[in-house]
Amino acid sequence: MQTTEREKRTELQERLKEYLSEDLQHVEAYLRDTLVYLQLPLPMRDILEELLASPGKQIRPMLSLLAGRALQADAVQMERISHLGALLEIVHLASLVHDDVVDDAPLRRGKPTTQSKYGKNIAVYTGDFLLSRVLSALLKDKMNRSGEEIAQAVEEMCLGETAQMQARFDADVAEEQYLGFIRGKTVALFTAAFRIAGIECGVSEAVLEKLTELGHCFGYVFQLRDDLKDYVSAQEEEGKAVHADIRAGYYTMPLLRALHTEQGNQIRALLQEAQTEEGVGADAKLQQVLSLVRGTDAFSYTKERIDAYAARGLSLLKECADGEAVSLMEEVMTWLTKSISA
Repeated sequence: MQTTEREKRTELQERLKEYLSEDLQHVEAYLRDTLVYLQLPLPMRDILEELLASPGKQIRPMLSLLAGRALQADAVQMERISHLGALLEIVHLASLVHDDVVDDAPLRRGKPTTQSKYGKNIAVYTGDFLLSRVLSALLKDKMNRSGEEIAQAVEEMCLGETAQMQARFDADVAEEQYLGFIRGKTVALFTAAFRIAGIECGVSEAVLEKLTELGHCFGYVFQLRDDLKDYVSAQEEEGKAVHADIRAGYYTMPLLRALHTEQGNQIRALLQEAQTEEGVGADAKLQQVLSLVRGTDAFSYTKERIDAYAARGLSLLKECADGEAVSLMEEVMTWLTKSISA
């Protein structure tokens, strides 16, 4: 019987959890110690418990831990990387809570978002609280240099999101401009995950540069894959609304590519018409856009960009010392590229 993609993902996740078992226990302990304590008032305590009860993939902490193992970190170094991995995940959680407010998103991982359940005001303050806990932990544990990496990543995330928001409904966004948006909003935190492992292990600047590029590759693969899945997946598969980007006026790689094909003028006209209509009329126009995009090479082109970043990432990994951590990172990268079809 052929193994499904869901089964492959589950099997890989289980092996990652087994290999990183002790480290992930530390991450989980740090998450709870940092976020949940009895003095917290309601509803904040309930919200944080809900966020921690649906932890997601925790891919950024895992990659940081794998990088630490690949760099042969000692026990003290891995303890610090685990703590920093937890803080990376808290930053990621904060960004999701804020993103859901901006997007008015009803679902996240198949469950009601904080903003849909508790209201936008409380959701904004929840995201702010999460970031305040990261700052407190970094100062308390004197993680200055790695803390600078996290701060830089948060800054780049804010700037990337702001730039992309400014470009909403803009059909003239260039591909390189769009890559700049996602370099901030997504790639920065992946890069921080790898750089933190290198900093805590005391690697040379040359190795740190390779880790930086590796973070770039993982980040771009992850985001472009997400862009593509927004067009080709069903809501039931993703646990969140699909086609959400185009409806909100965020034109991602597949659409930007389609705008430069023979169908581009027709797509552009429909997008402009959709902006002037509401409800069923606007939705009908967007459905026509989606149909036209499917008839171009937009999906295969986006997949080619994903494969190119993945190939560079795998090439960098092959330069590392052979070991289980490196092999698992290779498998993660390979799975990210193979688990979508275009």
